[in-house]
Amino acid sequence: MASDAELVQIVDAAVAEATRRAGAALACKSGCTHCCIGPFAVTERDLARLREGFAAVGDERMAARFREAREVMREGFPGDWESGGVTDLGAADLFDLAHPWLPCPVLDLETGACGLHAWRPVACRLHGPALRIDGVDLRHCRLNYVGMDGAEVEGLRVSVETPEVEESTLTYIAWAVRNGD
Repeated sequence: MASDAELVQIVDAAVAEATRRAGAALACKSGCTHCCIGPFAVTERDLARLREGFAAVGDERMAARFREAREVMREGFPGDWESGGVTDLGAADLFDLAHPWLPCPVLDLETGACGLHAWRPVACRLHGPALRIDGVDLRHCRLNYVGMDGAEVEGLRVSVETPEVEESTLTYIAWAVRNGD
């Protein structure tokens, strides 16, 4: 089984290669926040990484955003709201769609930057460029590759095989920091 650090290193290397290949066709940059709006489930490994980052930066405004996001997500939560654990993945997809305007708690709404960028979840790391992970094509950001046809984008797609990692409970970023953690 691979460690979280090994997984992150492999993912980051694939994204760096996809970014290099895409060049100016990749619009992703700090301040572009459309992928930071709306909830999505992440792994416990991601939460541990976010907790580490929060401990390093200790931003009280961010802690307040974590609390606010949890409260907004209380009604209809697709699992155990106290722990944040998702128990119904089908309901989680519908839940995510019901909150399309909810910003990520680590997003600085004034600057558009990720407050915990170095510690961000794997899903956030993978969003944007054209990638194929373990044989599955990920949908790239609609703001990237503008004016290119499908064949051109496929020519830029980077494939990566990820190592086996331990199964993990899914939850939401808003549960990374609780009660002043």
